[in-house]
Amino acid sequence: MRRKVSLSEIKEFYGDNCFETDSFFGIKQYGKYKPNISFMIEKFQYLERDGSIMNPLAYIEDKEITDNMNLDWGGDAEIIFGEGGQFKKDNAYFYPKSPITSKHLLIKVSWGGCNDTRRGCSAKYAKQVGALYFHKAASNGGGTGNDFWILPIGFVHIIHDDEVNRKTKQTEMEISEERAEYYRQKHECKKNKRIGDIDNYVHQREKEYEILEKEHEISKSLRPKFLKRIEIMNRVLEDLKKKSHSEYIGTIIAGPTTFDYGYTSYLYSEESVRDLELFIQKLYKRITEAAAKKAKREEYVVKFLIHKTEFEALGWFMLIFEYDNLVRLDNLKHTDHFFRLNEEGYQDYLNFLEEEKTRQIQ
Repeated sequence: MRRKVSLSEIKEFYGDNCFETDSFFGIKQYGKYKPNISFMIEKFQYLERDGSIMNPLAYIEDKEITDNMNLDWGGDAEIIFGEGGQFKKDNAYFYPKSPITSKHLLIKVSWGGCNDTRRGCSAKYAKQVGALYFHKAASNGGGTGNDFWILPIGFVHIIHDDEVNRKTKQTEMEISEERAEYYRQKHECKKNKRIGDIDNYVHQREKEYEILEKEHEISKSLRPKFLKRIEIMNRVLEDLKKKSHSEYIGTIIAGPTTFDYGYTSYLYSEESVRDLELFIQKLYKRITEAAAKKAKREEYVVKFLIHKTEFEALGWFMLIFEYDNLVRLDNLKHTDHFFRLNEEGYQDYLNFLEEEKTRQIQ
């Protein structure tokens, strides 16, 4: 998918060093680590899945191309297809183009950095092998940087046997049109596949959005039918808040096309309303049962505490672990007994009290 972009979008993408002509946008990339090139890009640009501009100045790696040039790059090479050259010393222009219509490659060679002793190559070497343009962009200390080359597609550096034996020194190059056409076709296919994948994704999302819009229209029309049931569910939830003393139970929000509970949105339909009703029924049962159990535990806590002073008089100390549903009796001899907070535990507790009274009297 393509669309015409504005200068403000280009500036947002590449910074303020941009300008507009009748047919192109100009992007000046000068300075540290940059190629000192004025890029000229078309006003109609392909888009990514999210609708942002597909970066026409994105470098790609293809070792089949860069390794077969037979050059000592002195770093890691990446390329952009297009057309360009040098119009004055250490300054160049480059038009990024579709691979099939391109004549040249802009090659970026990254070198240096931590544990990397490579330092690119020299301007003298680049000139000898026939570079259309070369620029070395390094850090102040020279420990890291980029070399930028412009070379014809299909370029091959020729090294003769005599040069290896140091008998002669000569520089030759050739442009393999067969190889250049292969490279163009290869990357044109990759580009078309990527664009096709994005177009298919966008079309699929558009279809999904159309379906979703229709579902929301139907949901909106059904809203009045379910408002009474939602109101009843909210009354139940309010009751549960009081029983559980918790604000996390929440409230159902009845919106224009959806109703929300917690972090979930539901379309108005018999199925979704019924599912939420069943959920709230289970929630009500769980909280009601938990509240009943808590009340029963508290009832037995009171019963156990009635005899606390009697046990203390006999040298026993009582600890109640309400959430573990346990009562613990401990004495100075580090002997302990545990009783459940229920009727059976309470009867065992009373029996132990009588046994302890009898034992201490004896």
